[in-house]
Amino acid sequence: ITRSPIQSKHRIMQDIVINYVSYTIYRFEVCVMDFLIVIISSLISGILGVIISTLYYKKAERRKEKMNLIMQLFGNRYDINGDRFSEALNSIVIVFHDSDDVIKKVKALHDIASANAPNKSEQINYALIDLFKALVMDVKLGNKELNDSFMLSVFNNKQQVKAK
Repeated sequence: ITRSPIQSKHRIMQDIVINYVSYTIYRFEVCVMDFLIVIISSLISGILGVIISTLYYKKAERRKEKMNLIMQLFGNRYDINGDRFSEALNSIVIVFHDSDDVIKKVKALHDIASANAPNKSEQINYALIDLFKALVMDVKLGNKELNDSFMLSVFNNKQQVKAK
């Protein structure tokens, strides 16, 4: 079959249009895919950012609560029979619920305080020292320079540390 020059030009124009349309559709698909990749990766990175920052914030808030309680305990240790110290002691179970060692030390202190032992005051002092150490270790505040006697000694003692 022989084609006339007009048919050949027509065929060439048809091929050009088909190629152009095919290329345009291909580029559109590539642009849509690029757009979807950008949108999906943006969403994933945003969600991950929110999750990571929320976890970090929760951890920081937990540590802040623990630190505030430790400051209240140490700040009021001059009067272990006082309301503020007792309030802080009672709060330990809630604030440090995730620390088995601290909970054990609180229970030991409570058991000693509830018992009728002849040397109760001395036992309470040792139990307090153990509790203070556990609290400090839980929040990673350990300082090797602070010995056991420092845990119960106070500045400007309005009242000597005495157990009932």
